[in-house]
Amino acid sequence: VCVRVCVASVPKASFLRAFCFKDPAHNNACCFQKMTATTELNRQAVSVTLTYFLLYTCFLLAQSATSHLLKAEMKKKNQKFVRYYSTEPAMLGMDRAVGNMMEQMPLFLVLFWLCVVFAPAQGSTVILAGYVYIAFRALYPIIWKLQNFRSFVGLSILVSTVPNYLCLVYFVYVLLTMP
Repeated sequence: VCVRVCVASVPKASFLRAFCFKDPAHNNACCFQKMTATTELNRQAVSVTLTYFLLYTCFLLAQSATSHLLKAEMKKKNQKFVRYYSTEPAMLGMDRAVGNMMEQMPLFLVLFWLCVVFAPAQGSTVILAGYVYIAFRALYPIIWKLQNFRSFVGLSILVSTVPNYLCLVYFVYVLLTMP
């Protein structure tokens, strides 16, 4: 759905003049077409995206909190804690959770939004796959914690990563099979 935004005048030297058109219905004011996300699919897609960014923010906060807790713990033991060279298992776990999420973020967001834009007929399953992806992404640091923050978590981390990869494969499938 397009909405027109009209302004009474735009200076002749303004670059905006190249994007406006004179609208007789608005006394020849300079009008712009503004795209608005009004469909339910777009609202749900925005919700998935915001949920993803909320989880990302939670991971960053948990990473920072882990760093501060370890620093305080080391200070009590009269040991030095260097954040970026830490081999503490808890710090490695949160670093991997944040790092893995950042590694996968472009692929997830691009494929997800390509599906929303170009395959709206599959919208409900794409939205569901987006939430499934986020749910399994949220398990990543939990699995590290359950494994007592070992530097090598092993096959248990696949509980989080394999469903994520399957969601990404589903997005590619939707895009390749769209009419």
